[in-house]
Amino acid sequence: MRCRIYRLSFLLLVLLSTHSLANNRATFDFDNDTLIAQFDIKGDLDDIHAIAALGSLLSSKEYPKLGKRTYAVQGSVERTSGTQYRVPKLMTAAFGEENKQWFDALGNYDFAVNAIAEKVLSGLKANNNQGKVWVMEAGQSAFSNDWLRLMIENDNGITAQDTKNRVIVVQHSWYNEEQSNQQKLAYLQANSHYVAIDDGNAIYAQEQDRGPNTARLQGRQDEQSFTPGDPKWLNAARYPSNQKHQARALWIIADDFIKALPSIHGKLHQQGGTDYSDVVEVLWILGLNETIKTNNQFWKRYVTTVPVQ
Repeated sequence: MRCRIYRLSFLLLVLLSTHSLANNRATFDFDNDTLIAQFDIKGDLDDIHAIAALGSLLSSKEYPKLGKRTYAVQGSVERTSGTQYRVPKLMTAAFGEENKQWFDALGNYDFAVNAIAEKVLSGLKANNNQGKVWVMEAGQSAFSNDWLRLMIENDNGITAQDTKNRVIVVQHSWYNEEQSNQQKLAYLQANSHYVAIDDGNAIYAQEQDRGPNTARLQGRQDEQSFTPGDPKWLNAARYPSNQKHQARALWIIADDFIKALPSIHGKLHQQGGTDYSDVVEVLWILGLNETIKTNNQFWKRYVTTVPVQ
């Protein structure tokens, strides 16, 4: 009971501090803004599917400029529990060249922190110091805290007020917030435009109200209930006649990696389903959270031309 009271109190505190920020939002400028995608890839396999899903979106003809303005990190991890995964082949297929478009915080944490700090600094100075940086926080917040603090404390012409106004950090998971170092989370919230949105594991508009509604990005037997995972989604993605060639390649890499593991963590993945819930943060960033309300809508738009059966 005490744990439940703590969680409800925590959610209320986050809601009060971030709900207004989500409602008074800027829009993503595809010519000048920067997207940072950070994946902890620890304790669960959903980040592997999230990398494939975001890569699928980036390969879409809808966003010809977004890929070059996106920088990603694998291993932005804080918690110590769970198995750590590394997927360099998938990261390169989704984002491009290592140490240019994506960085390995597992291989060299300090290098990754400094690299992202430089990308954020460059992003903020774009468009005559009007550029915005949007952060997909697919994990806990220590990594974001570390590059944000480094950038603010360096004499580089960017102030805490700049980052408060133009670094937009988006988090869908109360669990990630609870698992974060609370001092580092508090610093991040105080010095960025921090936005809490609804959980991407919950059915649209049926989760406790953290903020804007989000899709449930999980491949189950049924969209409107918590039925078991279903391989029909991955089958449609992998099918040879899928005309979304880059998306097909990404999901084959992700699926093959998971199936080759000695043990698969998570019921959805064991059942052959999909889980890429962190991608709801990018849907909100791009203003798509009111358009894409289900996994099926995302799948048809960005992943496969093959009907899901």
